[in-house]
Formats: sequence, C-alpha cells, structure tokens
Amino acid sequence: MSAFIKREDVIHLVVRKCLKQKGWTLIAGEYPNGSDDELNSLRIMDSKFAKDDSPDHRRHSINKLIPDLVTYKDSEFLIIEMKPKYDKGDEDKLKELLFDRKTDLKEYLSMFIGRYFPNKNIQVDNCILTPCLGFANGEYPKTLGFTYILVNSMESITIDRN
Repeated sequence: MSAFIKREDVIHLVVRKCLKQKGWTLIAGEYPNGSDDELNSLRIMDSKFAKDDSPDHRRHSINKLIPDLVTYKDSEFLIIEMKPKYDKGDEDKLKELLFDRKTDLKEYLSMFIGRYFPNKNIQVDNCILTPCLGFANGEYPKTLGFTYILVNSMESITIDRN
C-alpha cells in the first residue's frame, strides 16, 4: 500500500474520485484543515446555541458538526467521516449526528440542498441517512448500521455495507 494512503487528504481525494465514478453526487464536503475548493461545507448547528441575539448567531461553533463528505445516490445520503485508519472519534461523531441530532441534520441538510441544489428533486425526509467511515483498507471493528469505505489504492475503494 502506498505511503500516500496514510495521509488524510489523500483518503479524501481517493474517496471523492471513486464515489463520483460509482455514480454518487458529491453534495457537501470539507477537506482536512477546513479548506475545500470543490464543495461547500455542511455545518450542522445546535439549535440551542444558534438562536441567541448575537449579530451572526449562525456562526457559533458550540456543538457545531461538519461532516467530511456528504454524497447522494438513489434516495440515500452517505454522511462520511474519513481518517487514514479507523477512528473511534469519527464513529462517535457520526452516532451523535445521525442519532442524537438527526433533527438538526435533516433541517440543515434540507436548507443546504435548497440553496446549492435547487434543481434537484431531493426530499431529505424521504431519504436514507447512512453513517459511513472511510479509511485505508485494514482491520476495523464493525458497527451495525454503518457503511465503510476502504481505500485499497489511489484508484480503488471497496464499499462494505454492514
């Protein structure tokens, strides 16, 4: 396996490229270190903190979650977190986002789709939201309901549905 696949930015690049080749539409994303010239970031704010009287309350970072990548195909969104290898913290983040804060996720995703994809007929409430972890191919624990994207090489991924 290439030494490059041990870098988080390379994992992002390969996953994006391969998912597009498999017919997934890239919806939102944020490369490592917060820079991305291809996609806008989907910021899921905590409604308790995002409704105060400050001049720009939407920018508060308290309990803000930003998925690494969101893709769409056949009425399913993959909500993806990526690292060079399996990361329990990313799994916990996805559990929080897709279970504890699912209402916030749906609300912000619906607004995001309306703003950036107004001509696509995507109804978030009728779609499946799938938590997904991406990392270099290797050993990892499997969690029921999660999908895994395993980076095999600079040109190949395997999607493991659990």
